[in-house]
Amino acid sequence: MKKIIYSTLIAIFVFNSYSVKAQIDVEEFDNDQYVFWFYIKAEIKTDRELKRPVYKVRRIGKDVKSGTMRKYKKEVWRNTNSGQQLPIGPFLELGDAERANRMYDLARKTSEQMEKEIASTIDTTDNTYFWYPIQFTLSNRTRKILIKRQPARVAEGSLIDFRSFMWEVLMNKQLAIGPFTSKMEAEESKRLYRLEDSFGIGN
Repeated sequence: MKKIIYSTLIAIFVFNSYSVKAQIDVEEFDNDQYVFWFYIKAEIKTDRELKRPVYKVRRIGKDVKSGTMRKYKKEVWRNTNSGQQLPIGPFLELGDAERANRMYDLARKTSEQMEKEIASTIDTTDNTYFWYPIQFTLSNRTRKILIKRQPARVAEGSLIDFRSFMWEVLMNKQLAIGPFTSKMEAEESKRLYRLEDSFGIGN
């Protein structure tokens, strides 16, 4: 039953992600705005059971970084052009960044373990969360991350919805970025990654 629910959620979000009309333009954050972010390690590995490439993701420590929006933009540019880690942000509140950081504690987790974690997820704030998917590949020559542009609408739902979506789409080589507590943050995050679209360049 859980598999059916997860598959249905993914189908809904993937369908919605291709609804270009639903995309909205948002005003850029002020460069002096103070924001928070953290880093994850993103790789492509062959799954032992599925026998095909999937995304493997883990957080790089529990630390949350902070600084101006100008600094965060530089971190997005620097990391998508020189390595295999990605900054996740920008968050306006430290607590939101810390919560999101915990969602990426995926290293060495099995599907059964994740199903139990997802089922036991509790959000005492009763928030609506926002996120979006990205796709990437790794340069054959430099092994840097190459972001692939795709029509991706910002999705919304509960914290359980986000965790289910994030875990399941890794198998289909998609990475969920979030969860944000405001659509404005999610849209700005998505916009910055679109600026670094370099799929197929620099192999």
